Amino acid sequence: MSTPTTRRDRYVLPGNGPTDEDLRHEVELTRAELAGTVDRLRHKVDIKARMREAAQHRMALWHDALGAAAGHAHDLAHVAKNNRVAAVGLTGGLAALIVLGLAASRH
Repeated sequence: MSTPTTRRDRYVLPGNGPTDEDLRHEVELTRAELAGTVDRLRHKVDIKARMREAAQHRMALWHDALGAAAGHAHDLAHVAKNNRVAAVGLTGGLAALIVLGLAASRH
């Protein structure tokens, strides 16, 4: 089976009706468009799969945030060894970022 093309790729001479091949091609294009529409509708109606995708997306975001927090914690430990005042400031900033992240994820 050949790959469907767009409707504008069909060539018919002026004054001539569509040939059998033109009609077959038109049917093939219509079937391909309908299959795409059915797939999009199937995905839209599959709430369970959409919820699973959303949960996986949120888990990936949290994983990235935790990785960044771990990096910040490592930096904080290094600063804490060298400067106690800076450590307190960084701890407060990190706590504020975590609180903002939690508040944003609830909305």
